[in-house]
Amino acid sequence: GRHIMATRSMQKQNTRERLIKSFFELNSTRPINAITVGEITKQAGVHRSTFYEHFVDIYALRESEESEILNMQMKLIIEPIRQNQLDVLDSNMMLARLRTIFNAKGSHFAVLVGEYGDPAFVNTFKTNYLGVLTKIFDLDILDTRSLYLAEFISSGLIFCIIRLARERDAEIEDIFSFIHPLIANSLEAMRK
Repeated sequence: GRHIMATRSMQKQNTRERLIKSFFELNSTRPINAITVGEITKQAGVHRSTFYEHFVDIYALRESEESEILNMQMKLIIEPIRQNQLDVLDSNMMLARLRTIFNAKGSHFAVLVGEYGDPAFVNTFKTNYLGVLTKIFDLDILDTRSLYLAEFISSGLIFCIIRLARERDAEIEDIFSFIHPLIANSLEAMRK
């Protein structure tokens, strides 16, 4: 009995992942409002009713993946920084954690930040960094210069991550190796 339950659970997870994969393949070529449940299920090779066993609608599917990526960002980067377990100035550790997210969710992230993606997701992803930068470097949020620098750094970092995800024209290590020292120097200057 237990083996059958475990197998069924794995099959259900596999089906869910196929639905998500099918959605993101379709969403990479057109906006969410131009995608139907029928197209997703056909591409995933499952019955239409199966979709509704996993998701209320297409937007719920996209939101579940967005939540997963944002949770990884929080768990691997934002929370450890807040709890002083990760130094934002430590290039190797920051890179290793970004790489983990990229390896797990890179293709879906690329669609979410792409031409037919979700601007609200991009904004949340960036705002998470902005919030943690402001807190760590004890920025005076009344000091306009500090806020602009934090905005500049987080926007620049997010833009580079987005470009990497979309274009795949470089390795994250190559980009990070020359961008992170610039960020670190700027942040170090803000601390003083």
